Amino acid sequence: AIADEGNEWGVPAGQPLGVQHPAAWVQIAAVSQDQTRNTMTLIPSILSKRAIEEYRIDLGKEIIYADKGRARIEAV
Repeated sequence: AIADEGNEWGVPAGQPLGVQHPAAWVQIAAVSQDQTRNTMTLIPSILSKRAIEEYRIDLGKEIIYADKGRARIEAV
């Protein structure tokens, strides 16, 4: 989506704007479980507190579920 003038997120008009995908699913792949674990430990630092609360993100697992299981981030 493209941001409109005066959007609620403060994104400049005409710039790309992220939108929720109805079937969000992110996979993080690596050659070892240790590598995926290292990457997964960064996930909490890139999510805002608002996002964690709004989408009910369950952090600290190999599969992170959000939005009552309709979205997930998975280490594979």
